[in-house]
Amino acid sequence: MTEFLEAPEHKYVLEPDNKSMNAYLNYIKMFEISIDSWEGKFKLSQDKKPEDIDNAKAELVRANKESVEAFLAKCFEV
Repeated sequence: MTEFLEAPEHKYVLEPDNKSMNAYLNYIKMFEISIDSWEGKFKLSQDKKPEDIDNAKAELVRANKESVEAFLAKCFEV
């Protein structure tokens, strides 16, 4: 879902050779987590008018600058 719903172009890029990053290295902490279960929920306000749902679909497509029409069509199948 992240692949579909997050913008593909990032506005900020941190270059690997950025010299100012050396000052921040001591603030970076690493940790490891174990995932025991995974649960996902997806809801796009089923109680809305069809016009509002169509507008939401159109905005998701526009905002992501990628064609996600097939994904959204599956989400809104009746």
